[in-house]
Amino acid sequence: KGRTAAAALLAVATDAFLVEPGALETARFRVISPKLHRAIRIVVLADIQTDGVGEREREAFRRAMAERPDIVLLAGDYVQI
Repeated sequence: KGRTAAAALLAVATDAFLVEPGALETARFRVISPKLHRAIRIVVLADIQTDGVGEREREAFRRAMAERPDIVLLAGDYVQI
């Protein structure tokens, strides 16, 4: 029981501290509404969590701008102190 818990904790810690901080995820969703007369492209940037702008943050913004959004939403968790 203790080894299983330790292994699970190690897996979560590895993901949280080694994998996730460098991971950038792009997902695309299509929402159809009769209220829209044309397509609107929305980009959501979230969980940047940084204490300084580096290559990862620049890449996130490059990817966002490459989508040519009509609207950019900043969803929170910007700063990691």
